[in-house]
Amino acid sequence: MSSERRWIILAQDGRHVTMGRAAAPSEAEVEAAAAALAAQGLAGWLATLDGNYWSRRRVALAPVQMLGDGA
Repeated sequence: MSSERRWIILAQDGRHVTMGRAAAPSEAEVEAAAAALAAQGLAGWLATLDGNYWSRRRVALAPVQMLGDGA
């Protein structure tokens, strides 16, 4: 079974986007994602997602940094 770590931006409404796999996203990338969320009136989290993304098995999600005001 293949397992990997992804760095994702998870919006409060459940939408998410992969920001990287081999390394954590840069501060500039995280700031750009936070600005994009704020432009839509959303908050979210920078998080790690461990496990096989495309499998039916459960993945482990760990929040790393809050983005936005959480409103």
